[in-house]
Amino acid sequence: MTVDNAVARIRNIIESESTAYYSNDELKEFIKMGVDEFIQQYYMAFETTQDARDKLSDLVISKEQALQDSAPV
Repeated sequence: MTVDNAVARIRNIIESESTAYYSNDELKEFIKMGVDEFIQQYYMAFETTQDARDKLSDLVISKEQALQDSAPV
């Protein structure tokens, strides 16, 4: 899921006449904070549990991957 997909999904979930409006920049900042929190939660356990390794596997750059292959958030 890209950040733009996440923004669209959040808009579908929260937008109604009774909720506050958030700009795309605000939503992107919330998404970035959520990603940062997720990484921090599992990063410390990466070396010790398979569950943490599985959850962070898409973010790990291996010897076979080039840095430009990864997608920025």
